[in-house]
Amino acid sequence: MAESDRRVAAPAKKGGIDGVAIAAAVLVGIFSVVRFALFMVLLWLRMVVVPLCHALSGLMLMCLLFSLWAFSDKTEMLWGFGIVGLVALVIAWSYDGLLSLLSGEDILREL
Repeated sequence: MAESDRRVAAPAKKGGIDGVAIAAAVLVGIFSVVRFALFMVLLWLRMVVVPLCHALSGLMLMCLLFSLWAFSDKTEMLWGFGIVGLVALVIAWSYDGLLSLLSGEDILREL
């Protein structure tokens, strides 16, 4: 007798409810609720964060241009204004990117 003939077949499932499927559905539901709540809080905070970052970025650009004209010998100040302005701009764009990922819709394809 071959090895495969001696194996016992697993019993077929009857029409019952699978516990793993229920647990997976509950976890997906909890994840959706948490994602939606986080999206709503971040969307509400967007009214403050993004305009503040854009204003800071614009101010740093003006300061960079002025210091380039008035204090061209102080390179630390130039680099500081440039880096702070760039970081503020990246934060604003990243914040919108995070919101688009959390939205649940395929926003990037619709743009």
